[in-house]
Amino acid sequence: MSTQLAIIDLDGVVADATARFAKAEEAKQAYESEMAELDITDERGATDTYWQTVFNPDHVPLDTLIPGTIDAMAALSFKGYDVVILTSRPESMREATRRWLFEHGYPVLSAIIMKAPAFQYVKTVVWKAGMVQTLAALYQATQVCFVDDEEANWTALKNQGPHAFELTRYASLTDAVAKNTHHDQVY
Repeated sequence: MSTQLAIIDLDGVVADATARFAKAEEAKQAYESEMAELDITDERGATDTYWQTVFNPDHVPLDTLIPGTIDAMAALSFKGYDVVILTSRPESMREATRRWLFEHGYPVLSAIIMKAPAFQYVKTVVWKAGMVQTLAALYQATQVCFVDDEEANWTALKNQGPHAFELTRYASLTDAVAKNTHHDQVY
Protein backbone atom coordinates (compact mmCIF):
# COMPACT_ATOMS: atom_id res chain seq x y z
CA MET A 1 0.00 0.00 0.00
CA SER A 2 1.21 3.46 -0.91
CA THR A 3 1.18 6.22 1.68
CA GLN A 4 0.89 9.72 0.24
CA LEU A 5 1.97 12.78 2.19
CA ALA A 6 1.42 16.42 1.19
CA ILE A 7 3.79 18.77 3.01
CA ILE A 8 2.62 22.34 2.52
CA ASP A 9 4.37 25.61 3.32
CA LEU A 10 2.24 28.31 4.94
CA ASP A 11 3.55 31.78 4.03
CA GLY A 12 3.35 32.33 0.29
CA VAL A 13 1.35 29.14 -0.30
CA VAL A 14 -1.67 29.35 2.03
CA ALA A 15 -1.22 32.78 3.60
CA ASP A 16 -0.25 36.01 1.89
CA ALA A 17 1.91 37.67 4.54
CA THR A 18 2.66 40.80 2.48
CA ALA A 19 0.98 43.15 4.98
CA ARG A 20 2.81 41.57 7.94
CA PHE A 21 6.16 41.93 6.20
CA ALA A 22 5.32 45.53 5.21
CA LYS A 23 4.56 46.29 8.86
CA ALA A 24 7.95 44.82 9.78
CA GLU A 25 9.67 47.02 7.21
CA GLU A 26 7.92 50.07 8.68
CA ALA A 27 9.07 49.10 12.17
CA LYS A 28 12.63 48.63 10.90
CA GLN A 29 12.62 52.03 9.20
CA ALA A 30 11.22 53.70 12.32
CA TYR A 31 13.98 52.09 14.38
CA GLU A 32 16.63 53.26 11.91
CA SER A 33 15.20 56.81 12.00
CA GLU A 34 15.30 56.85 15.81
CA MET A 35 18.90 55.64 15.78
CA ALA A 36 19.88 58.20 13.10
CA GLU A 37 18.53 61.02 15.28
CA LEU A 38 20.95 59.81 17.95
CA ASP A 39 23.72 59.53 15.33
CA ILE A 40 23.87 55.76 15.87
CA THR A 41 24.07 53.06 13.21
CA ASP A 42 22.65 49.77 14.47
CA GLU A 43 22.01 47.38 11.58
CA ARG A 44 21.72 44.40 13.93
CA GLY A 45 19.07 46.19 16.00
CA ALA A 46 17.17 47.15 12.85
CA THR A 47 17.24 43.55 11.59
CA ASP A 48 16.13 42.25 15.01
CA THR A 49 13.27 44.76 15.03
CA TYR A 50 12.21 43.58 11.57
CA TRP A 51 12.10 39.87 12.48
CA GLN A 52 10.50 40.50 15.89
CA THR A 53 7.70 42.32 14.06
CA VAL A 54 7.33 39.61 11.38
CA PHE A 55 7.08 36.92 14.05
CA ASN A 56 4.84 38.85 16.46
CA PRO A 57 1.68 36.74 16.93
CA ASP A 58 -0.40 39.92 17.19
CA HIS A 59 0.31 40.60 13.50
CA VAL A 60 -0.94 37.24 12.14
CA PRO A 61 -4.43 38.71 11.46
CA LEU A 62 -2.77 40.95 8.84
CA ASP A 63 -2.26 37.86 6.67
CA THR A 64 -4.79 37.12 3.94
CA LEU A 65 -5.85 33.75 2.63
CA ILE A 66 -4.59 32.91 -0.85
CA PRO A 67 -7.77 32.10 -2.78
CA GLY A 68 -8.53 28.42 -3.33
CA THR A 69 -5.97 27.06 -0.90
CA ILE A 70 -8.34 25.57 1.67
CA ASP A 71 -10.27 23.79 -1.09
CA ALA A 72 -6.98 22.61 -2.62
CA MET A 73 -5.85 21.09 0.69
CA ALA A 74 -9.22 19.38 1.01
CA ALA A 75 -8.84 18.03 -2.56
CA LEU A 76 -5.41 16.59 -1.73
CA SER A 77 -6.87 14.98 1.36
CA PHE A 78 -9.73 13.57 -0.72
CA LYS A 79 -7.14 12.11 -3.14
CA GLY A 80 -5.67 10.17 -0.22
CA TYR A 81 -2.90 12.45 0.97
CA ASP A 82 -2.15 13.06 4.62
CA VAL A 83 -1.82 16.86 4.71
CA VAL A 84 0.75 18.54 6.95
CA ILE A 85 1.62 22.23 7.11
CA LEU A 86 5.35 22.83 7.53
CA THR A 87 6.22 26.44 8.33
CA SER A 88 9.31 28.19 9.59
CA ARG A 89 7.12 30.39 11.77
CA PRO A 90 8.32 30.01 15.35
CA GLU A 91 6.37 28.09 17.98
CA SER A 92 5.53 31.42 19.65
CA MET A 93 3.12 32.02 16.73
CA ARG A 94 1.35 28.65 17.04
CA GLU A 95 -1.87 29.76 18.74
CA ALA A 96 -2.32 32.84 16.54
CA THR A 97 -1.59 30.74 13.43
CA ARG A 98 -4.02 27.98 14.44
CA ARG A 99 -6.70 30.60 15.15
CA TRP A 100 -6.08 32.26 11.75
CA LEU A 101 -6.26 28.91 9.94
CA PHE A 102 -9.46 27.94 11.78
CA GLU A 103 -11.07 31.30 10.94
CA HIS A 104 -10.27 30.60 7.27
CA GLY A 105 -11.75 27.08 7.27
CA TYR A 106 -8.68 24.91 7.85
CA PRO A 107 -9.34 21.92 10.16
CA VAL A 108 -7.52 22.71 13.39
CA LEU A 109 -6.80 19.06 14.14
CA SER A 110 -4.55 18.71 11.10
CA ALA A 111 -0.81 18.68 11.73
CA ILE A 112 1.02 22.01 11.78
CA ILE A 113 4.78 21.76 12.19
CA MET A 114 6.48 24.98 13.29
CA LYS A 115 10.13 25.83 13.87
CA ALA A 116 11.06 25.00 17.46
CA PRO A 117 13.29 27.41 19.43
CA ALA A 118 16.20 24.94 19.24
CA PHE A 119 16.24 25.48 15.45
CA GLN A 120 15.83 29.27 15.49
CA TYR A 121 19.30 29.83 14.08
CA VAL A 122 19.29 26.89 11.66
CA LYS A 123 18.83 28.06 8.08
CA THR A 124 15.27 27.40 6.95
CA VAL A 125 16.38 25.49 3.85
CA VAL A 126 18.34 23.03 6.00
CA TRP A 127 15.59 22.74 8.62
CA LYS A 128 12.82 22.16 6.05
CA ALA A 129 14.80 19.56 4.13
CA GLY A 130 15.43 17.66 7.36
CA MET A 131 11.82 17.96 8.45
CA VAL A 132 10.54 16.59 5.13
CA GLN A 133 12.79 13.55 5.59
CA THR A 134 11.57 13.16 9.18
CA LEU A 135 7.89 13.53 8.29
CA ALA A 136 8.20 11.10 5.39
CA ALA A 137 9.69 8.52 7.77
CA LEU A 138 7.11 9.23 10.47
CA TYR A 139 4.20 8.81 8.04
CA GLN A 140 5.97 5.92 6.26
CA ALA A 141 5.33 7.82 3.04
CA THR A 142 6.11 6.33 -0.34
CA GLN A 143 5.04 9.54 -2.11
CA VAL A 144 5.66 13.08 -0.90
CA CYS A 145 4.07 16.10 -2.53
CA PHE A 146 6.10 19.12 -1.37
CA VAL A 147 4.36 22.48 -1.90
CA ASP A 148 6.62 25.46 -1.24
CA ASP A 149 6.95 28.78 -3.06
CA GLU A 150 10.66 29.16 -2.25
CA GLU A 151 12.92 27.60 -4.87
CA ALA A 152 15.80 27.44 -2.35
CA ASN A 153 13.78 25.11 -0.10
CA TRP A 154 13.15 22.77 -3.03
CA THR A 155 16.79 22.84 -4.11
CA ALA A 156 18.04 21.92 -0.63
CA LEU A 157 15.50 19.11 -0.38
CA LYS A 158 16.17 17.51 -3.77
CA ASN A 159 19.93 17.78 -3.17
CA GLN A 160 19.54 15.65 -0.03
CA GLY A 161 18.59 12.64 -2.16
CA PRO A 162 18.41 9.87 -2.91
CA HIS A 163 15.11 9.61 -1.11
CA ALA A 164 13.30 6.52 0.13
CA PHE A 165 10.12 8.00 -1.34
CA GLU A 166 8.91 9.58 -4.56
CA LEU A 167 9.23 13.35 -4.20
CA THR A 168 7.29 15.90 -6.23
CA ARG A 169 7.44 19.67 -5.81
CA TYR A 170 4.90 22.34 -6.67
CA ALA A 171 5.14 26.10 -6.07
CA SER A 172 1.40 26.47 -5.36
CA LEU A 173 -1.50 24.40 -4.10
CA THR A 174 -3.41 25.09 -7.30
CA ASP A 175 -0.62 23.43 -9.28
CA ALA A 176 -0.39 20.54 -6.81
CA VAL A 177 -4.06 19.71 -7.27
CA ALA A 178 -4.21 20.37 -11.02
CA LYS A 179 -1.04 18.43 -11.80
CA ASN A 180 -1.36 15.83 -9.06
CA THR A 181 -1.09 12.97 -11.52
CA HIS A 182 1.64 14.63 -13.62
CA HIS A 183 4.95 14.35 -11.77
CA ASP A 184 7.02 16.83 -13.77
CA GLN A 185 9.53 17.43 -10.96
CA VAL A 186 9.93 13.98 -9.44
CA TYR A 187 13.11 13.02 -7.60
